[in-house]
Amino acid sequence: IQATCKNYCWNWKYVLSFLLLCTCGTIAGVVITGGYVKTSSSHEDPSTKSPNVDEIQTKIMDVLQRSPYDLTIDEDPTTLTPQSLALQWLLFNDTKSFKEYDTVADSVILERYGLAVLFYSTSGPSWKRQLNFLTMEHVCSWNDGSEVPLREEDYFSLPYGVFCDADAKVQQIILWENGLDGSISSELSLFSNLRYLDLKANHLVGVIPTELGRLTAMQNLFLSNDYLTGTFPTELGRMTSLRGLRVSANDLEGSLPSEIGNLVALENLELDMNQFMGTLPTEMGRLTTLQILHLEDTAIMGPLPTELGLMTSLIEVWSFLTSLTGTLPSEFGRLTTLEYFALSMNGMTGSIPTEIGLMTALTYLEVMYNSFTGTLPTEIGLLTILDSLLLYMNEMSGPLPTELGLITSLTQFDAAYNSFTGTLPTEFGQLTAVNTLK
Repeated sequence: IQATCKNYCWNWKYVLSFLLLCTCGTIAGVVITGGYVKTSSSHEDPSTKSPNVDEIQTKIMDVLQRSPYDLTIDEDPTTLTPQSLALQWLLFNDTKSFKEYDTVADSVILERYGLAVLFYSTSGPSWKRQLNFLTMEHVCSWNDGSEVPLREEDYFSLPYGVFCDADAKVQQIILWENGLDGSISSELSLFSNLRYLDLKANHLVGVIPTELGRLTAMQNLFLSNDYLTGTFPTELGRMTSLRGLRVSANDLEGSLPSEIGNLVALENLELDMNQFMGTLPTEMGRLTTLQILHLEDTAIMGPLPTELGLMTSLIEVWSFLTSLTGTLPSEFGRLTTLEYFALSMNGMTGSIPTEIGLMTALTYLEVMYNSFTGTLPTEIGLLTILDSLLLYMNEMSGPLPTELGLITSLTQFDAAYNSFTGTLPTEFGQLTAVNTLK
């Protein structure tokens, strides 16, 4: 009897152990990924099961309608607007990517909607690279698989697509030369963490949306070589973290707003090959970190503001083929880091100031096709690393200064079609590197 009882007790221990393991196997794990919260269990409780399609669609509409971004919600599927197409995709196709999740962060819905509007606004189905757009993948995978962050020196090997930060928030959208055809969608303002937007070299038309001014974390905005029209939005002045702004080779017009002076972190400003007109705002003098300034081939007119002399980080200034007038400000002598200065084909007058000799970093000085008068200052000889000095087609007079012979690095010297007098200084014999002398 004792042995039988002992065996009976051991059998119950095995049964209890088995039941315990089964019970442990029914405990659900929670997986949280990029704004999704996923629940799985062996026996799903109806009260905690994943939402059905109707619940997901209700959630999507609620998030879009409650958005503080004044979104245009087009619920009419027959209009075929980018907003309508994006909404239909989100409601009836993209719900599959949400269906197995209990919770979807509002930001995930807004990001997917914003990128879908961009896709449909720019003829997405015809893009050169589709980059996983409008797939069930998280938007952080809508790219070519390249690594980030970007480096400017990798210009010709830039990645393509959408890239996110460590919190799975969209940080970079890079679609340069990708066959985008259409307009820039205002819904891009949904991406409050966006730091890098590169849409250059496409076929984008229309205006630069004022809503982009909400992207106060933006560091690089590249919209050059497109077909954009309209004026420079004053709202872009809110982008106080902006370091690079390139809108060259478009059809932008109007005056540059004074708000451009608020872009105090700017290092590169390229406005060339547009229809900008009016005078340069004096507020540009606040851009003390600016290194590269392109204004060439625009209709900008009037004098160069003396305040530009405060931009003491400048390395390159390209302002040829504009309508600038007046004299060259003596305040430019403060630009001691300036290496390239091109001011040809304008209406500049007066003498070259003696302060030109303070700009000792100059390697390229081009002031052709202007109406400069007076003599060439002897201080020009202080520019000892100058490579090119181009004075062609002005009204300068008097003898050429012997101090030019001190610029032994000179390879190009063109002073033709002026009214210089006297003989060529013998000191020119020291210019052994010259290959162009006119």
